[in-house]
Amino acid sequence: MPGSQAQWPPAWISLAVAGLLLTLLVVGVFAPALTHDFAWDDHGLIVQNPDIRVTTHWSTPFLRSFWQTGANAEDPTRSFYRPLVSLSYMIDYALWGLAPRGYHATNLLLHAIVATLVFLLGRRWLGCRTTALLAAALFAVHPSHVENVVWISGRTDMVCALFYLAALLAVPPPDARRARFVWQCIALCTLYMLALLGKEMALSLPIILLAYVTLVPEYRARWRRFVPIVTGSLAVTGVYLLVRITVLGRVVGPSLFGSATDRLLAIPAVLARYLGLLVHVVSITPHHADTLDQLTRRPALITGLLILAAYAALLTCSRPRRHGHQAFLLAWPLIVLLPVLKFGTFGDVLYADRFLYLPSIGFIMAGICVWQHSHMIQAITPLRRLLGPGLVLLFAAVSITLTVLHTGYWANNRRLFEQAAVTSPRSAYIQYNLANSRTADGAHELALQAYLRAVQQEPGYTKAFANMGIVLGRTERHMDAITCLRKALTLGDNSAVTYTSLGNAYRALGDLAQARKAYQNSLALTETAAARNNLGECLLAEKKPHEAYRQFCRAWQTESTPRIRSNLALALIEQGHADKAIPHLFTALQALDRGASDDAFAINYNLARALDMEHRAAEAHRYARRASDLWAQGYGPSGSRQARPALLDVILERDGPAENRSGKPFSLPSADAAPMVAPTNAGGI
Repeated sequence: MPGSQAQWPPAWISLAVAGLLLTLLVVGVFAPALTHDFAWDDHGLIVQNPDIRVTTHWSTPFLRSFWQTGANAEDPTRSFYRPLVSLSYMIDYALWGLAPRGYHATNLLLHAIVATLVFLLGRRWLGCRTTALLAAALFAVHPSHVENVVWISGRTDMVCALFYLAALLAVPPPDARRARFVWQCIALCTLYMLALLGKEMALSLPIILLAYVTLVPEYRARWRRFVPIVTGSLAVTGVYLLVRITVLGRVVGPSLFGSATDRLLAIPAVLARYLGLLVHVVSITPHHADTLDQLTRRPALITGLLILAAYAALLTCSRPRRHGHQAFLLAWPLIVLLPVLKFGTFGDVLYADRFLYLPSIGFIMAGICVWQHSHMIQAITPLRRLLGPGLVLLFAAVSITLTVLHTGYWANNRRLFEQAAVTSPRSAYIQYNLANSRTADGAHELALQAYLRAVQQEPGYTKAFANMGIVLGRTERHMDAITCLRKALTLGDNSAVTYTSLGNAYRALGDLAQARKAYQNSLALTETAAARNNLGECLLAEKKPHEAYRQFCRAWQTESTPRIRSNLALALIEQGHADKAIPHLFTALQALDRGASDDAFAINYNLARALDMEHRAAEAHRYARRASDLWAQGYGPSGSRQARPALLDVILERDGPAENRSGKPFSLPSADAAPMVAPTNAGGI
């Protein structure tokens, strides 16, 4: 427990030593995260987000919603304004590209810096550097921070905490001279604005400042001097809300859960669970499955009220005159949690581990204060000297063990959702994301099982029906795919991806009329190269090469891919313009990734056919040989179910050009829809 202040070197040396020790502790505990992949929201916010790659427009994050990407761009429940976090992703991308190790290293660095700031605040509030270092170390390894540190998208709380704590360090002392007082007030307000641009939880800072100047004795005695600071923080809040409304069009998104009364009744149970997470009584998990109905039942309500009553009694006993810092620190978790008690804009959960990043700071320091000032503990001094270090070591050991264990669950999407499905087996949301992760890994049968569980638990889950239809199409169960995709459309899924997938299923069954209709419906919603290309392939199959060529040209304007270039060539061949098709096929072949593939077979085959039609027998023979070798390796647009194209043998066996060069063309595989109808995300991170 606390040692003598005199044992420490000067302040700047102690800060450097503490910072180094805390950094080593953070790296030692969270180092496995450096080998992790992107997970969950990382794909939508980083991997699939083109905005972070535009490093010439650093102002972009300040002019748009945090979630203005993919299918979430128009989702009013994701009304988040966090430009500093987006800016950090842009810097990471400039440094590391899409190498996840660099992003994880940034998270570890942020956590180490925040832990060092906790040490600085602890030195001020606890009055002892040793005790401050202890508080910072316990904060650094607390398992509730696994989401924040190990999950790249969880850095929102760390960015917010960085400036939030710096703002509190800028609070001037009561006896500060006027010039210093003014400059520190300006610094505090500036840092507060930066904290708000990191995450909305910073909205609690004005209330924290008010509690600080009214509960801490030295500030309470001169509270009038600090009225401008509180007023300034409120003014900053007003400016932030004005900017937020200007950019987002609203202050906050609509609530997703129950009535206002139900949400109010759930607060005691939610706060009790947060306290349980802080003391390791409630298990940490990527997804807490408690529903609003469960949290408002009488047992949960009574338990929550009793726990809060005990906490309030402890807070009341901490008289400001004698234990002002203790009272302030006990009030800290309740105040800082206020912005996340609105229940309505984060996924399908009512509370989450990551929201405890800032609240845990006050809770840990308050625990140390209560131990130091407890009359009962002081009355048994011998036991205190033994029990204190023992409890600290036990708490630290449990924290480190849980942190290391749960860090491994965030290695990738598949492992994360497999674990979440264990802790939340009845969550359709988790089953859906688990199915998506299995689909990405190619485990289609297991994915279908998870999609089925999702729609059984939530019969109106449109995205689950849509993605299940896409996976069924990939496993060539096209009738079942059509059933699922039509179900999704009936439930209101009006997405271009669903219509494109429906068209693919109809085309696989030979119903070109229904396929064309589905592709046209898709294009009426969104212009995509996949739908336009596949519509062209339908027209090509219906012997309408002129119309198909126009569709391929429009697809090429949207997305320049080897598949579309090859299809342009096929349309020209069918029109009798093999000479114009050959350059397209050469370009498509050069653009392909190295290695054997179905695409490579189709392009080589069609190139051999076009060259043969142009009486370039030697070149036709060379590309026919390549296509033949690829077919022998098992490649081809229809796999081994189709007989080897006869034209290949004709070209390979003769010395001169054939009289009949009208062999059957091979299209590249149809442009498929992505398996994710919408990014798999946690919501309000």
